[in-house]
Amino acid sequence: MLQSVDFRERVSMNIFDKKYYIALLGILIIFVLPQVVRAQNSPRLTLSDAVRIALKNNRQIAILQKDIEKAQGEREAASRILQDNPEIAGEMTHRRKGAQSLTDFGISLSQPIEIGRQRHYRMKIAEFNFLKVQLQLQKEKLVVTEKLKGIFIDLTALNMKFQSLQNILKVEQDLLQWFSIRATHGEISSVALNTLRLEVLKTKEKLLDIQRMIIAKRRELEWVMNSPLPEGMEIVYGWPRFPTKVEPEKLWGYAEEYNPDLKIALMELKRSEAELKLIKAGHMIPNFNFSLTRSREDNDNLIGVGLAIPLPLFNRRTGEIKAARAEQEKAALELKRVHEKLRSEIYQQYETLTLRERQRKLFVEEILPITQQNLDKIKTRYQMGEISLMTLERFWDSWIEAKISYADFLQKYYHTLCQIELLVGVELNEVLKEHPLEEQKNEE
Repeated sequence: MLQSVDFRERVSMNIFDKKYYIALLGILIIFVLPQVVRAQNSPRLTLSDAVRIALKNNRQIAILQKDIEKAQGEREAASRILQDNPEIAGEMTHRRKGAQSLTDFGISLSQPIEIGRQRHYRMKIAEFNFLKVQLQLQKEKLVVTEKLKGIFIDLTALNMKFQSLQNILKVEQDLLQWFSIRATHGEISSVALNTLRLEVLKTKEKLLDIQRMIIAKRRELEWVMNSPLPEGMEIVYGWPRFPTKVEPEKLWGYAEEYNPDLKIALMELKRSEAELKLIKAGHMIPNFNFSLTRSREDNDNLIGVGLAIPLPLFNRRTGEIKAARAEQEKAALELKRVHEKLRSEIYQQYETLTLRERQRKLFVEEILPITQQNLDKIKTRYQMGEISLMTLERFWDSWIEAKISYADFLQKYYHTLCQIELLVGVELNEVLKEHPLEEQKNEE
């Protein structure tokens, strides 16, 4: 009897356990699982995402796109064969001839016609203006892209410093705990313990300062994208990708092909030349004005054709020609200035990049490994009681300084690459997609 009761109790308990586990599983599915899924699928922002958002929301880009629409309209207007609308004029007179009362009337239709290739030059001017606005849009997109790269470079460097300081803080806190135990046994003085406490506080203060700079950079990122960052959005840190080393002459060749400032200066020169030719065309061969007339006089119907040619006796447009010629010479000088300045800056930035490459090799192959080895050895010697705390602190500071200096260096290094892309006028990865043989040669 007791066994049967125990059996029934065990069966009821098993049923209760199953119901309990099913209910618990339901609670987990309803309440816990969505939280886990949301945590795993938290929004992430990459550099490419930021560029896409910024190019879509940037106000200056929107303004330039409207300028392109305006330039398209001006190009269509310049292509019209008849620039001026025809004119229609009429008159009516009433007179008396003897005993008769007569009414005369006349009507004329006239149309100015250009015969000095003014339409051709006007179309060229409109085309140059259209290309200039397109180049300005291209430049603005590149500026926004490189600005975002710069922000991600700064955030990556700050994150690198933050992670290094967090590791340092963990080691310092472990060391402080060990010091506290030794201090309670009278093995070290309170001065040594407080010295380490001050180091921990200094590291915490540096972490707070870096957090402040990260927040400021996130706000700058929002401003450039013209879009707020959603709550909890994770920024994917990482150095922007750049191609392998490109020779300065290749960079200069790309700049001549892609740099928008150089192309805009060239467009200005061509536009000023077309402006001068347009003025000269109107001066050398004035516009004709053809007219067709229909009138009635003394009950006679008259039909006539007229031709009017302006005589440039007083307004010879010499002032306009002089001003247009000065504008052309100015545009030619500006093109030379932009050309020389761009070439100088490219070679200057390339020299800077070459020096930074040497610095990078120095950091990776010597400075960082040596400081790490020294710190490991000094920690061991300190734990064995061979050196003092002050000696350990000195080597510890050297290690921290090397880590922070390397992050600062990488920040400057990648900013130099961004500056080179701005000078070239296009992202180097995009250039090398069009020159795969050169890219392969560089990688080899």
